[in-house]
Amino acid sequence: MAHPVYGDGQLRPVDVTVVVPVRDDADMVADLRMAAGDVAEVIVVDDGSQIPIDGAALRNETARGPAAARNAGWRRARTALVAFLDADTALERGWLEPLLRHFEDPTVVAVAPRVRSMDGDTILARYEYLRSPLDLGAVPGPVDSTWPNPERGNAVTPRVARAGQGRQPSRRLPGHGLARLSCQQARSW
Repeated sequence: MAHPVYGDGQLRPVDVTVVVPVRDDADMVADLRMAAGDVAEVIVVDDGSQIPIDGAALRNETARGPAAARNAGWRRARTALVAFLDADTALERGWLEPLLRHFEDPTVVAVAPRVRSMDGDTILARYEYLRSPLDLGAVPGPVDSTWPNPERGNAVTPRVARAGQGRQPSRRLPGHGLARLSCQQARSW
């Protein structure tokens, strides 16, 4: 699969809804809302937090897992594009624009950024920074081809959510195309 480099497109962050599943991480959600920028909406789905999260659009009284929370969130989106972010994601300035350029191609249904671990002082932090399983590398490649289609009734399955934790792509809803890309110009931590 070729990975074209697009110029500026017509899509802007205001064309995107961000969905954030969260459990017991209210402080991180506040930081993520600020970092998300000028998106159309940030839908926070409280997945059974011990103390309900203020401002959550939806709340599961008991934890159902991040996949179920993402599914509930994207169903509330009023935009054609949805970005799935974990509450502990640290976004670089301008994180969304490189992803949006790919959606100028109508066959693209999912795009994922490069995901890196934060550098740190512990052995584990240094290992994760250098060898994180979430980091697919500097060379663009295809997103997991098992990513489901929302027309099948389930946008995120528990299996995909576990295997791709932290690597949730932005996606076009409803997706009719076939292309799935990763985008190395966008990164999250």
